[in-house]
Amino acid sequence: MAHHNCNSDMWRVPFHLECLEILCRYMDIPMSQLNNASFLEVLKALEEHTEGPRFLDIDYGDIDTAMCSSWTTNSGEYFLSNPVNVARLTELYRNPPRYDDSITHEKKMIRVGGDPFRKLSQEIILLIMSELDVPTIFKMRQTSPAFSNAGLGVSFWKSHIVCDMPWLWDFPASTLVQVEGVDWEQLYGTLYRGSRYKAANSIQIHGLCNRRRIWEQMCHVFAVPYWKIESRRSINVPETTQNQAHDEA
Repeated sequence: MAHHNCNSDMWRVPFHLECLEILCRYMDIPMSQLNNASFLEVLKALEEHTEGPRFLDIDYGDIDTAMCSSWTTNSGEYFLSNPVNVARLTELYRNPPRYDDSITHEKKMIRVGGDPFRKLSQEIILLIMSELDVPTIFKMRQTSPAFSNAGLGVSFWKSHIVCDMPWLWDFPASTLVQVEGVDWEQLYGTLYRGSRYKAANSIQIHGLCNRRRIWEQMCHVFAVPYWKIESRRSINVPETTQNQAHDEA
């Protein structure tokens, strides 16, 4: 990415367009509505003031130790994968995991004697679980027979995919609900574990890992100062002037 400064000298800083798209999705604005002047101000404030090539003086998270003058990385490293166009993710959407019709999916019920939650109705237990994140639910199901016996349906797993993984902006929920036999619990697990950048390499969906890393570790670094600058501009600049500047950007 390149910008011109006020002296008409070319000013460059490394920032991939894919990263910019993720940042805009994180901030919930179209790329076309990003205020270039405000974003440039953010980048210049984060610039590493050293001679030679320009870099940003920020914590790059988990890949910080790999960033050096000579990158000694394997081609399979997840952070080298495109975080926007993820082929394996597209294939997973096209062919989601399905229940095996040859296997009887009969849930084994556990005796609830002694469980303080046994007096709660199934509806109340499901309502409680709908307000919890999935890791907490798993812990509850491990310790409480009443929670373990509660069945979690399609709507639960579908809603948690959307809520727990905001970096899945391309998740085709409306399309997948029309596909028969989708194993939604397995789909959730595949997407969640596959996006963990600290997971075993064999289960990683590399591009998705990179997307999640950028979303969780990097986007706030730029989004917070960007919105502060935008807020300041909206207070100090008359609306007509602000709209004109935005159109020119």
